[in-house]
Amino acid sequence: MYFKPAGTSVCLRDYSDFPAGTDVTLPECHAFVVGDVIQFTQEDSGVLDGAITTAIPLSGQTSGPFVITGIDNTAGAKNFEFATKAAPGTGITLAGDGGTGSADTPLPAHINVSLADFMVVCQVRSVSLDLSREELDTTALQCTTGTAATCDAPFRTTQSGYTSGSGTMEVMFSSDQSSLANRLLASSLRSDQSGAEVKLYLDTVQGATGPDDAQSMYISGPITLLGFSLNVTPGEITTATVNFSFAGQPTIDLT
Repeated sequence: MYFKPAGTSVCLRDYSDFPAGTDVTLPECHAFVVGDVIQFTQEDSGVLDGAITTAIPLSGQTSGPFVITGIDNTAGAKNFEFATKAAPGTGITLAGDGGTGSADTPLPAHINVSLADFMVVCQVRSVSLDLSREELDTTALQCTTGTAATCDAPFRTTQSGYTSGSGTMEVMFSSDQSSLANRLLASSLRSDQSGAEVKLYLDTVQGATGPDDAQSMYISGPITLLGFSLNVTPGEITTATVNFSFAGQPTIDLT
């Protein structure tokens, strides 16, 4: 099971949040941690700082991957430092020339900072998933008359409607606060669920660098985490069951 924690997709102004120097401004309730692999995406005509696009040229509207090397959460505006994933020991120094070069590009222009890829949760014990369609009642009054008597009540007519998806993930709770399973539990209590996604492989075919999506069967999509319950039994592994529902259109590849 692969996962992206909540609070790991944030929108920043393209000039004022990328001042010259080494720090990028973050919103108060972000959920990034040191070591996260991220990408920057220009959205609605936002313009990235030149130092970012020089380090890794844009592919379409996205530049990355980068790795977060330091985060300052002490007071006021939060911020982070980062480097290219290929050379994490060499930090990026911003030129301060994003946006118009002297100001933010007018809204809605912005820069999205998000995780570059899913991360595997090794402590998952089981997953359940339910995809169901709602039933729409299309019964109409009879529009014809007849003389033949009928002894049977007419049946309602229906058609399928929207699909909804929900499920649970049972994870083994650990005292290792850096584990992704612990971030999953913390994410379920966050008010901002931006960036939360799940990718469940049903039949995994290994590729050169990880699962081969072209050959594997999986269900993937944005989710809303709905809290968790703990099961603590002396002498047994402590587990937590996390509830979730799909928050948007998932990708379903079962072929």
